[in-house]
Amino acid sequence: MAHSAWRPNSPSATREGKAQKRDRCCTLLGHFRSIFVPKADSRIAITVSSGAHQFLLEWWAALTGRSQANLASALLEKALTDALRNGDIPHVAVSAYDKFIDAMGVHLAEEFQEAIDSVKEGMPL
Repeated sequence: MAHSAWRPNSPSATREGKAQKRDRCCTLLGHFRSIFVPKADSRIAITVSSGAHQFLLEWWAALTGRSQANLASALLEKALTDALRNGDIPHVAVSAYDKFIDAMGVHLAEEFQEAIDSVKEGMPL
């Protein structure tokens, strides 16, 4: 059984090259995430600083129909947004965050372009 010769500029070779590049990018991003970026659903334990604050949180959560954990998560997110806006977060942490977001943007743009190219070529996704 004869095998066709592999051509570096053929559509299949180009797709293989893109796939290898994407795999390398995914591997690097995965490694970066495993070292530096906690999962979005990371859980942390919080000790409320005073009984008065605990009382306030309990009632605030109850009156708004949400759990204390959900309320605490929303408050933490707001505090981080405010700290970022006010320049309270160390520059190195912000710079690392920006680089990670940029890398994710490049990765997603490449995946999107590959999906568009696949559709144009009539290939299933």
